[in-house]
Amino acid sequence: MSNLSFPAPHQKSRAQATASVVAALVGTLLGAGPGESNIRRYEAALQQKAAAIRHSAGERKWERIPWMTDLDSGWQAARKENRPICLWVSGDDPLERC
Repeated sequence: MSNLSFPAPHQKSRAQATASVVAALVGTLLGAGPGESNIRRYEAALQQKAAAIRHSAGERKWERIPWMTDLDSGWQAARKENRPICLWVSGDDPLERC
């Protein structure tokens, strides 16, 4: 005979309770619950904010420049094409705090 004990049917395990909560949240996020209108409003507001800060096509011309990260390759390409070099040098991580 085994020593395993099982909870009574009316007692939920922690895993079952967690799964129930997760299922309820997922259902709400997917539009199956009362929070659907709030989510739609939030999405619309977020899209509006993103559109306000999104760069226009004219502001993104720099992305078409074939930037190089290797100095030697850049020098060679500039000489070959008779073009100037834009050299950006940083002594530190530009995203760190000053």
